Amino acid sequence: MEVVLAIASKIGEHLVEPTVNQVRYLFCFNTIVKELEEQEKKLKWAKENVNKDVEIAKNNTDEIKGDVKEWLTDANKMLADAEGLREETGVKKTCLNGWCPNWGCRYWLARKAAKKTTIMRKLTDNGNFDGVGHRTTLPGIEFLKPHQFQIFESSKSAIDDIIEALRNDKIYMVGLYGMGGAGKTTLAKEVGNRVKEIFNEVVIVTISQTPNFKNIQGQLASELRLSLLEQGEEERARRLFKRFTEPEKKILVILDDVWRKFELKSILGIPLDDDNKNCKILLTTRRQQVCIDMGCQSRIQLNVLNDDEAVALLKRHAGIGDASTLNPLAIKIAKECDGLPLALVAST
Repeated sequence: MEVVLAIASKIGEHLVEPTVNQVRYLFCFNTIVKELEEQEKKLKWAKENVNKDVEIAKNNTDEIKGDVKEWLTDANKMLADAEGLREETGVKKTCLNGWCPNWGCRYWLARKAAKKTTIMRKLTDNGNFDGVGHRTTLPGIEFLKPHQFQIFESSKSAIDDIIEALRNDKIYMVGLYGMGGAGKTTLAKEVGNRVKEIFNEVVIVTISQTPNFKNIQGQLASELRLSLLEQGEEERARRLFKRFTEPEKKILVILDDVWRKFELKSILGIPLDDDNKNCKILLTTRRQQVCIDMGCQSRIQLNVLNDDEAVALLKRHAGIGDASTLNPLAIKIAKECDGLPLALVAST
């Protein structure tokens, strides 16, 4: 008997609630319309806030999240539907020349309005996003060859040696050394372009003769899409170290224009020895001794251009053809530049 009463009570609850709603649709028409208008305002405010956040995210080159895009689409559609329904409810629904309400029409409009209000309320509540975008995946180190640089046999040999060393599991640091103006930076960038199948990420920073390591830390973090919120250099280095030692990422770090020894791990968070599983370093410097001091297992020299290569580079950039009467002058200038690509290009 108790079971029967419980079941009957439950059935009664389910019957009473719809009945109350049906009565409300008939006799609370104006209240339901007002609720629709209020919820429409709240959804509009929520949409404006999300749109502002989206604009800021786009200005920061962030990619807008899929659920945010979907929410905005749903919000726009719902607001358009609500506006149309509100216009319908604004029409005087009566019969008998206005003496009697059109109960059927009022009922269906109130029912639709109540449902729209419920949907808009849920949509408004779901519009509180914890961030509307995420950092875009920046293109890898896609350095186009400068028009003033040309790969010759001497530089090709250096590129091949560097890539072979980077493929070696026992080598984690490669040093490229050569005279200033020999083209080390451009060659290192070319290597970065060619090792995409080996490394997930390739980043480059310039160290220089007077390095600002805090700025360099920031440059590394930016290229790695890492939020470096710490202020102290030691804490920043530890954050970078954590990023460099992620097991699923193989990273090549190009340290350009190194002048003297510095601690990679404590200053830039670059792992060494046993910590170094997936991160490799290519550094460029003018002095072989820097490669030795930094502990490069492979040290590769970039030689200056030979006479034929120097003349070919100069003629190419000066627009001098093989039959030109300027050939003797080109040969003379090439010799004066000592086979340095930077000096040759600057002379054209």
